[in-house]
Order: sequence, then structure tokens, then C-alpha cells
Amino acid sequence: CKFNVEKRAAAQPEHASDILADALHDLLREHLLHLPHDVLVDDDEFRRRKLYTEDVDRALLKHEKHLKGLFELYAGRKPDAGKHLFTLDEWIRFVDASGLFCKELSRTEATHAFIFGRMRFVDQARKEVRALSWVSFLEAIVRLVDRSVRVPAANHMKELGCARMSEFYEALSTRVDLDGDGRDDLARVRLYLEQDPHRSLADRVSMVLVHAFQNHAIRFRSVVKTETHSVRLGHFLTDDERDRWLSVRTPSTTRASVERRLKTDSRHHVDNDKDALAADLAEEAHPEPAAAPSEALSDRAGSPRSHDAAAAPGAS
Repeated sequence: CKFNVEKRAAAQPEHASDILADALHDLLREHLLHLPHDVLVDDDEFRRRKLYTEDVDRALLKHEKHLKGLFELYAGRKPDAGKHLFTLDEWIRFVDASGLFCKELSRTEATHAFIFGRMRFVDQARKEVRALSWVSFLEAIVRLVDRSVRVPAANHMKELGCARMSEFYEALSTRVDLDGDGRDDLARVRLYLEQDPHRSLADRVSMVLVHAFQNHAIRFRSVVKTETHSVRLGHFLTDDERDRWLSVRTPSTTRASVERRLKTDSRHHVDNDKDALAADLAEEAHPEPAAAPSEALSDRAGSPRSHDAAAAPGAS
């Protein structure tokens, strides 16, 4: 510890520099080199390489009005001493209402985007510093999309006749419900859930934003509102989508809804396999006694099926 280093250096002043150097090496080797990777990441590297680009900027500006409205609405839900703060709790609510939580995107992933989306300040204890500003909110969204949101492949969406993520997940949920009797069908659905490696970040941000607006519109029946704010998002749904999705309690418009169905169907197949195996083992352990040759022959000759077969040639 620091006290021991100072004590040794005071006792051996001629070796003070060596003692300090050894202590620093120990600190680096035993502690600093074992820190999580995220702690060592340069926040500005993501901003320079991915966030501060014209394409991403255009994707965000296209929906600035609705993003700004949702930011102010969530930040104003629970004012703190009169200040509107977009805290971690509000961010989690936003991600949840956007229909983004799933197997790959957990609360931990959402928290990661929140933390790294904030600018660094000397005094991190101040409440306004620990919340998202308007600009940090936009960065957190882009970080979340880049790291944690899997956007479907364009060819898969085209194959299912879908232009947006919400209807794509609805189509997949329907496919699992109707055609989920075979393992090949389930494997195909899982393939559809894979990330598209060819989509640009700006394209993914655009698709996820529309997906988020649609799920907000579904959950809040077109208008997200509090006592002081309201944001209209119903126009992100077509008339047909309103009829389908607003008439049911939980429409299947999220990745999580597909994953739940896949889990249920997979468990169903496992249970069926266990039952089939148990039946085979029981049959091997207690085989049915074979019928006597004369009985078997008489049974076949006297069966209604054999009469029909015998009458068939004559009928022709």
C-alpha cells in the first residue's frame, strides 16, 4: 500500500526511486492490466469513427422532432428540484417501450450505452452530470444500435415482404405459430434473426428509430403523454397496422416475441423427443408377443381391409 511504499522509501532514501518504480509495476501488473476492456476504451474513438459522420447525423436529424419530444417527455416525468433529468431509470423505460429488450439486449447492455453516451466531467457526483443531455441521449441511442441491436438482413425482409422491423417480427412470430412443427422451420426462423453485416450504421439507426416509434405508438395507443408533455406517433403506423396492433393487448412486433415463441416450440420438440424415446425403450423392454402363423393368416384373410382388396379387381 501507499504507506508501506513511503515507509520503505524513507528508510532507504538512496533506493527511493527504485522502490517507487517497483510499486508502480506491481500496480500495473496486478490490477490495472486486469481491468475490464470497457474501462480502457477511449470514448472519443467511437465518436470519431462512427458517431460524427454525415450519414448518422442525417439519420438522427430526420427524426429530430420526435426524438426531442420523447427526450423531454421522459426527462420531465420526475423532476428533481425542478430540474428535468433523463436518468438511467428513464433510459431503461425508453428502451423497454421501444421494444428493444431481448436475449441479446439486456439491461446491462442498455446501461452500458447510457454510461458511455455521457460526456466525462471532473465532478461526476452532480446529478445533472449523471443524467443524459439531449446530445448524450442521441449518442446513447447510436451506441446501443451499434453494439446491441441486431437489424434483420435486407434479403430476409424482402423474402417475407416486410419493409420495417415491426412487421418483420410479426411475420416471423406467425411463421413459428403456423409452421413450427419441424426443426427445419425453427432453424430457418433463427437464421432470419441473424444480424445483417452489410447494413451501414446509419441505415440501422434509421430502422431502429422507426421500430422504436412504432412500438411506442402501440404501447401508448398512438400518443405518448404525461401531464406536461405529449408526443404523437400514430402516423408511424399504417391504417392496416393500427387495425392489427392496436386491437390486441400484446402484438408480436418485437424480437423478444419471436424468441419467446422459439423457446416454447423448442421445449415442445424436446418433450416430444423424450416421449418418443421413452416409448421406444418401453417397446424394447416389453415387446408384444408374436401371433401364431395360422392366427396371423386368418386375421389377415378375415380383415375388412383384405375383403376390400379382394373385391377391387372384380369391381374393375
